[in-house]
Amino acid sequence: MTTTFNLGDDIAAKISRQMVAGGFKSPEAVMNAALDALAVMQTDAEQLRRLIAEADADVAAGRVTRYANADELVADILAAGDARSSG
Repeated sequence: MTTTFNLGDDIAAKISRQMVAGGFKSPEAVMNAALDALAVMQTDAEQLRRLIAEADADVAAGRVTRYANADELVADILAAGDARSSG
């Protein structure tokens, strides 16, 4: 299927620069790479939103650990790593 788009000069220039710098053989290859990158970004952003929602729910439910200082936090992280390594 062929679809024609009228791109502004700035977008056409970006595509041309990518063809030269990135070794793309055609404008279609540049656009395909750009759309693939956009899909990855959208998936990553969706996952990040889910993780933030989970963290917010944990905080709201009181599932948090408070540390008096950074040393306590570091000690807890190291202990968790040791437990994973030995378990």
